[in-house]
Amino acid sequence: MKALLLTIHVIAVVLSCNSYGTDAEDVEKVHIIFMNHLDVGYDGLLPEELGFINNVLNKYFVEYFPRAIRLSEQLRMLGYYEKFIYTTHPWLVSLYLNCPPNLVLSGIKLKCPNTTELSSFVNAVKQGDITWHAGPMNMQFEVIDVELARFGIKLSKDLDDKMNIVRKFRTLSQRDVPAMTQGIVPILEEEGVAAISVGVNTVTAPPAVPPIFRWKFQNSSIIGIWHPGGYPDNPGKTPATPGGLSRHNCATFPGFDHALCFGFRTDNSGPPKNIAEVLLYYEIARSQFPGADVQATPFEDFVEALQPIKDKLPIIDKEFGDTWIEGTGSDPRKVAEMRALMRARSKCLEIETGCSLSDNRIYNASVLMLKLGEHTWGLSSVFDSVHWTNDKFYAMLDNKKKNINLTNGVLSWQEQRNFSYMAIDALGSHTLATQMKYELSQIDARKPDITGLVKVKDMLAAQECTNGFSLQFDDEGTVISLKDPITKREWASASNPIGRFAYQSLNQSDFDYFNGSYPYSKHFQLGIGKPNMSANAKPESKIWKMKMTDLFKGSKCNFVMMATFVDHSCMSEYGCPVSITVEYNAEINQNTGQGGVDITLQWFKKAPTRLPESIYFVFQPVQNTDMSWKLHKLGTDD
Repeated sequence: MKALLLTIHVIAVVLSCNSYGTDAEDVEKVHIIFMNHLDVGYDGLLPEELGFINNVLNKYFVEYFPRAIRLSEQLRMLGYYEKFIYTTHPWLVSLYLNCPPNLVLSGIKLKCPNTTELSSFVNAVKQGDITWHAGPMNMQFEVIDVELARFGIKLSKDLDDKMNIVRKFRTLSQRDVPAMTQGIVPILEEEGVAAISVGVNTVTAPPAVPPIFRWKFQNSSIIGIWHPGGYPDNPGKTPATPGGLSRHNCATFPGFDHALCFGFRTDNSGPPKNIAEVLLYYEIARSQFPGADVQATPFEDFVEALQPIKDKLPIIDKEFGDTWIEGTGSDPRKVAEMRALMRARSKCLEIETGCSLSDNRIYNASVLMLKLGEHTWGLSSVFDSVHWTNDKFYAMLDNKKKNINLTNGVLSWQEQRNFSYMAIDALGSHTLATQMKYELSQIDARKPDITGLVKVKDMLAAQECTNGFSLQFDDEGTVISLKDPITKREWASASNPIGRFAYQSLNQSDFDYFNGSYPYSKHFQLGIGKPNMSANAKPESKIWKMKMTDLFKGSKCNFVMMATFVDHSCMSEYGCPVSITVEYNAEINQNTGQGGVDITLQWFKKAPTRLPESIYFVFQPVQNTDMSWKLHKLGTDD
């Protein structure tokens, strides 16, 4: 039995801005950032390995970090002017330096560095050959809470302190994920972050902003450096074919004599393979900015150079939002569990004297929890485009040894969930572990207790309560009338329902619409869909009608509504739940005198399916001109 987590995302499109840039001959200094994209899971290792989490981590620990160190040393020993500085992620570095020796995920053990390897890594950091940005890794900040977001920034600062590194203009890097909520701006500024650098993936519609700008929200602002259509892409093979190192892929500003360019390599591909590749990137950059001094630097060097023209940068004061956040809906259980853990953690840090990040148990658990907000959610595919119908899918599930790709897919999603349980284990005997377990117990679905409640005979009639509330349900169990005794307003109607449960099956027409409207360019394919589905199944695009089966009422204006679906074929052919319960508790707070309605939604016996589906819990209240909706995101609701 699974409980529902309702997650709402509001996306605001930023108004188009004019193109900003500068002439190549005006650029005197080119900053090159050497990075590769980090997916902690998903893919990037095929065909040699699957993108299981520990396969990815082992690649960095065993191969990529040592390779980066060798490249820097070789260039220095051979007397080259060109340097190689590898920019990586604080979460990776923290895990490398404090490697859990017995971490096994999906049957794969994490390979921890030995003393010699650790010494080599620390020496490389102190020489400036390896550096990191201000964020933990490629995050989806809207998925986590304020306290965990702050800890993500603290992690990088703590590593700096450990290595005696002083950064004046800390910069957060985010790749793949196209944007974030403006609610992050005050948090970043308060935590000493001066800028954000974002490389939007090739297919996602980016916010329409100039390459360099100031992002303002409330009384805070940071510098934004945005790149649409790639992280950027990998550099080309020659100066004539510069690829992601072309002039237009670099961040410039009119009248500014610095440019920020990237020697970027794609998903989990690591640093350049040899110094010849590094030197090629330099030659490409020089071809794009003739006469300029080209050198590898950390992010903060470029942001420091921006300071004299900071007040000249265009100002953007709009919400961006993260439109590449499909993962949250793909595993509601994982999201519900991580939110439960975050509630317990934040409450503990706020009110308990025995709960502090100075406690290694709390700190280590927090590091593990950061992975829950990282942008990957499992392997990219189960490599099957035939077995779409439930009967064929269930046959595959019954023969897991034969269908290893399906088994691997399931494992990859389970190992992502495991970071919640690993965080609890890291707490040991700390009281926070007990609090987290309690929070997890509260999201387990349980049949509502109807003891003492009266079964309503006329379920469609208005239900008057002694405390002044009045509710009315339609035949699907949706609230179509809600009146409170304080404002005397009507909050719901048949056309403006509250608490409507909707199950939707989808087909290729829905993907065609999405793929036709969302991608950054018609030349790109989103990669979101069900390949060959229409040839092997006949799914419908529809919202399935429900029917209320029972309604129970308590003496304190509390209700339990029970419903199912009119057409049970949605249960056998798709994945709709067998039953749904919604509990309503309308009450007046005696201390504040304010009223409200608490709602608990649960579903039961939902079958798995490979066919596309969506579940919604709809709130569309009657509009009142003197009132407005606000969404609370990362501590702000403006």
